[in-house]
Amino acid sequence: MVLNKKHFKNNNVSVQETNDSSIVSKASMAQFGYFEDPFLQYFIKKVQRRSPLIHRGYYIRAISIDYVLKTFLLNVSQEVSSQIISLGAGFDSSFFRLKWKHLLVNCRYYEVDFPEVVNHKHILINNANVLKNLIEDMACVNNCIVSKDYFILPCDFTDLPKLKMMLEQNNIDFSIPTLIFSECVLSYVDYKASEELMKWIQLQFKNSQLSIYEQVYPHDAFGQIMVKHFSKLQSPLKRIDVLDTITKHKDALIYAGFDVAIGFDMNFFYENYVKEKLSLSNLDVFDEYEEWHLKCSHYALVSSFQGSCLNFATSTFPKTQIICDNLESNNCVAPIERLSLLSVLFKRFGHACVKISSDIVLITGGFGVDFDNGHKKLSSAFVVRNNGADFNFIKTDIKLMFHTMVLLDDGSIFVYGGRLSPVKPCCSYGLYKLENDTLKPIQIFSNCSCSSENSNPKCRWRHSAVNLKGNIYIFGGICSNGNTFNDLVCFNSKTYQWKKEILKKELVPRHSHSMEIWKQKLLLYGGLNHENKTLNTLNVLHIQDDESEVYIDEIQFVPQLPARYSHTSHVVDDLLVIVGGVDPSEHYQLPIILIYLSKKVWQPLMLPISSPEYPLMLHNHCSILTSDNKVIVIGGGGNCFSFGTHFNEHLSIIDLSQKFL
Repeated sequence: MVLNKKHFKNNNVSVQETNDSSIVSKASMAQFGYFEDPFLQYFIKKVQRRSPLIHRGYYIRAISIDYVLKTFLLNVSQEVSSQIISLGAGFDSSFFRLKWKHLLVNCRYYEVDFPEVVNHKHILINNANVLKNLIEDMACVNNCIVSKDYFILPCDFTDLPKLKMMLEQNNIDFSIPTLIFSECVLSYVDYKASEELMKWIQLQFKNSQLSIYEQVYPHDAFGQIMVKHFSKLQSPLKRIDVLDTITKHKDALIYAGFDVAIGFDMNFFYENYVKEKLSLSNLDVFDEYEEWHLKCSHYALVSSFQGSCLNFATSTFPKTQIICDNLESNNCVAPIERLSLLSVLFKRFGHACVKISSDIVLITGGFGVDFDNGHKKLSSAFVVRNNGADFNFIKTDIKLMFHTMVLLDDGSIFVYGGRLSPVKPCCSYGLYKLENDTLKPIQIFSNCSCSSENSNPKCRWRHSAVNLKGNIYIFGGICSNGNTFNDLVCFNSKTYQWKKEILKKELVPRHSHSMEIWKQKLLLYGGLNHENKTLNTLNVLHIQDDESEVYIDEIQFVPQLPARYSHTSHVVDDLLVIVGGVDPSEHYQLPIILIYLSKKVWQPLMLPISSPEYPLMLHNHCSILTSDNKVIVIGGGGNCFSFGTHFNEHLSIIDLSQKFL
């Protein structure tokens, strides 16, 4: 994983440190049962526990590379000699894992990396008998670690003459089936040098498969944060500006001379090539779905094939992703204004907001930056006035994430659900009143239930809530055991009684959806279902006073609506406005969707590309629609994998006044 100094201006040590960091994360991931690899622990000083999101990110990386290795070995008959070459292997343990499982029959395994990395790895191997015992007749020859079927070569792989010489000295056979793979390595190489390397591989190994795991899509908010992170580490992603899409990665491999190139992101790989999906939820407490999906959409596996390996393409990847890397140029673009107002109060996500009057919006809770500049669940609240022109601090005891607030007819505020942590839901709810810059509790109820035996609704978060004729309707959500709900419950604000509505047909359980009122009916859109699949359905729930059951329709659209979750929504007459959200099947998240309910058509609405200085992440946010058809986006962001936590710093106003066609 380390490269020639001339290609990264003396930052080789920084790039090597990405190897050290990734091995620690991989070891933690393996230690907690995500991936079977008992050998990673021998390449680190001690296992340091990483977060559930880091575990998932390195799990998808490990399992995708493991899939490439194992399918190559399966495709190659064990009677036929084959080779595997790992470029920039670092402290990767794949050889030991494959050898342990007796999968390297008649296969020689090569690793290439800088001399200092090779020397360090040699020491670590010598210090662990469990590693040495898997290597037959290991010796050190000309600074290379050599054995019967395992070779570690101290070489900068962009020095092609030296690379060829070292391979030839160590029994490489350029004619037999060979897998060459690069795992987050070519990212750090200048594009020109990597282009020469790919052409060289194509010319030297005529019966080969080249597989590359790498970052893509640098231009949206998540991508900007990702690129900034690596630059801050002095390990800039040097190819990503040229190869910014999966399509360009495939084109580069075809240009290098390979016959076929296949590529897809990790959301597609997880959905189509990972069998044991549900077991992940049992390994770690997890509630960072948005960042998991965004991380997976910004990492791609691209493979090319030629010669006797050409037939491996369809057997290795029978399912391929339809890539749409070019947004339609005729999509409308809405003006967006980033208000100059700046406050630590704005930097939060997973919060809730409620419009108290035409010019007053209350925001509570969430995870964000407190006044001491620390990251924590927030008890601070604030009010935004005059469409973002002013704001002030509010005192409150609400310290929740993913709760809801609904305004009642008497001006009080109904606060329901949310969580204190992913294992600790809030099982109380109550009525509050905003008076003299303080959100005061009027009445608090503590009879939510965590069990199915109680008739009251179960504790939940990431649900939806609206006020229709003095009744608070709550749908869906998720709880600490991972269960996702599909019940519609009603709280009568006059009698304080709960009622579970009888649905004429069962709805898909979901969370992180939206619910709005349209013509005295409930509109339910999107969400993440109980199988963690994103929904694109738009349901209409008919609430009738004289009916004991709730009738449900689904509005059909041609083309189908985009899938979406973690969005917000607003209704203006017959128009449903969807703001932000995440669709794992797309690489470019549509910032605005306009859904014309009576016409049964929809259109996307784009926003100008956000500034790298102030990336705008449209998930885990709140939004308010003003009387002049402008959307105020408040907060939003998330834990962006290992790249750091991002908070939208400013209030943003999206002008839709000219787009309501």
